[in-house]
Amino acid sequence: MNISTEFGYCPDQHDWIVGDIHVSTLPGLPETADAVSKNEGVEGAWIYAPRQRTQDFMSGAVTEQPYSARVFGLPMTHLLEHQSADSDEHVHFLVWCLGFLLGLRLTHTEAGFLDATPIKPGTLHDIVWCGKDSIPKALGCADQFWGAQSSNARVPKAITGIIHSLFLAQNPTALMFEKFTYLYIALDGCHFVSRSMFGQKPKYVRHKERIDQLCNAFGMAVPKWANPATTSIADYRGETLHEGLFFDEPLGFASYGGASQVARSENVVLQMQALVCRFLFALLGIPAVDYIRSPVNMRSQHGVTI
Repeated sequence: MNISTEFGYCPDQHDWIVGDIHVSTLPGLPETADAVSKNEGVEGAWIYAPRQRTQDFMSGAVTEQPYSARVFGLPMTHLLEHQSADSDEHVHFLVWCLGFLLGLRLTHTEAGFLDATPIKPGTLHDIVWCGKDSIPKALGCADQFWGAQSSNARVPKAITGIIHSLFLAQNPTALMFEKFTYLYIALDGCHFVSRSMFGQKPKYVRHKERIDQLCNAFGMAVPKWANPATTSIADYRGETLHEGLFFDEPLGFASYGGASQVARSENVVLQMQALVCRFLFALLGIPAVDYIRSPVNMRSQHGVTI
C-alpha cells in the first residue's frame, strides 16, 4: 500500500526516488532552516532542549523552570513515501535508517528529540558520501533488509534501537560512563540482530566473545579492546552495570581508562562509535566493504560510494 510520512529535521534539500521510495523536500525549507539556526538553543552543530514550562491549572500562568524539557520537537522538512509499504512501521523504520545515513537524528513524531540533536548532517557518523545516488541506494538496501527481516519484527526494531543508542552516546553533554553504556548497548544490539538474522547457535555467547565474533563474521579486524583473551570492554561493562563503578569510581567521576594515560589516549569510546557504524552497514547489507573494514582507531572521515 502507499504510505507516507513527514519527517525532520534536515536542513538540506533531498528529492529522489529509489525503487518504491520517494523522498521529497517540503515547501519553505530555506526559511525553516534559517529559523532553526537562529534558535537560542543552538550551540555549534547542536540544538538543545528548551527550558521546561509549566502552567498553573487555576490561574493559567506559565512558569519557566530551571531545567530543560528534555523531550522536544523540531519542524518537519521532508516527506518519505513508499508505494508498496506493508505498514506504518515499515516507513518509520526507513526514516530511522535515513537519519543514520545522513548522520543526524530524524523523526516522524511531533516531539522526537531527547535532550539535544545535531542540526548539521554528518555529525553522527564518520562518513563522507560520494556520488549523488549513494544515499538513495543505501536506503534501498535498508528497504531490502526490512523485506527480508520483517517477519521477525524484533529485528528491524532492534536496528532502530541501535541507531538511537549510537546517537544518544554523542550528546556533547553526556558523561563518559553514559557514552560508554549507550555504545555498549548498541554493540550488544548488533550481536542480537546478527544472531537473529543468521540463526547462529549456540544462542548464548559470552559478552567477551560477541564483538570478536561479529568482526570475524564480517571480515573486520578485531580491536584489541575487544579481544576475548585479554581484558576487554565486557569487563568494564560488568563493573559499570552490576557494581555502579566505572574504572573503580562511582558513575560520573572517571573517564574511560581511569588513571591510565595510555588507556585514555586510545579513545576507545570513539572507536566503539566507529565500530557500531560499520556493523550497521554490514547488517543492513550496504555494499561498502572498504568502509566496513576500515580502521576504527582513526579520527578521519571515510568516503563511501555505493
